[in-house]
Parts: sequence; C-alpha cells; structure tokens
Amino acid sequence: MRKIARYIYVGLSWIELAVLFIPVFLAGMALFVRNSYWSSHVEIGWSAGLPILGLIIFGLIGWIPRRLTAWLVGMTVLHFVHTALPGLKADLPMGAAFHPVTAVVLTWVTYMHALRATQLLLEPRGKSESTEQPA
Repeated sequence: MRKIARYIYVGLSWIELAVLFIPVFLAGMALFVRNSYWSSHVEIGWSAGLPILGLIIFGLIGWIPRRLTAWLVGMTVLHFVHTALPGLKADLPMGAAFHPVTAVVLTWVTYMHALRATQLLLEPRGKSESTEQPA
C-alpha cells in the first residue's frame, strides 16, 4: 500500500506542476485576447491547489521522507499566499503586485518538489549514493 501511495504521490506532484500552467495561460489570454478570461483564470487558479490535498493524503499514506515533506509544506504555504495576494489590491496594491512573482516561485517550488519526489521515492535504494569504489 505504501508503494502504491508513493507512485500516486509522484504522479500528483507532476500533475500539480502541469495544472499551474493553465491559469498562467488564461491570464495571458485575458491580457492579450479578451478580458473575460479573467474569471476563468480566477476559477482555475483556485482549483489548481486541489492536487495538493491529494499530495497531503498520499504523503501520509506513503510515509514520505521529511525533506520531501518540507517541500510540500513550503508549496502549500506558498499556494495560500499566492491565492491571497489579489485580495490585497484595494488596501495594499504593492503587495498584490507580487501575485505574478509568487506564480513564478510557486512553479519553481512545485517543479523542484516533483523532481525530488521522483528521485527520492522512485529511485532504487543506493542509486543516489556515490557508486565509486574506494581506492
């Protein structure tokens, strides 16, 4: 059961990364094609965090390592901050202006998380260690 949960965890990690590109594309469509795409950007942006719930559940079932848990916690906190920033537009517009910046950082953190999840959970034991023989 733990091994299956880890495979699902890795898959969800990459799905989360892929899902993040949809709101970015919709924001571009809103800027350059038609303003009505903003509502789709907001709706999809809110639901882009749903795979994180699956990551938490399957991370608990799969007993992911602590260093991977740290990446997941960072990604989760950053996602909450990212989605909260546009709400600051009226009171603190300079804070809301960090929304695109956090999108870039969130994408990088999600990529690093997916990469590390793949390496830590799917590589055979000992492969990540040096294979050189002592002299």
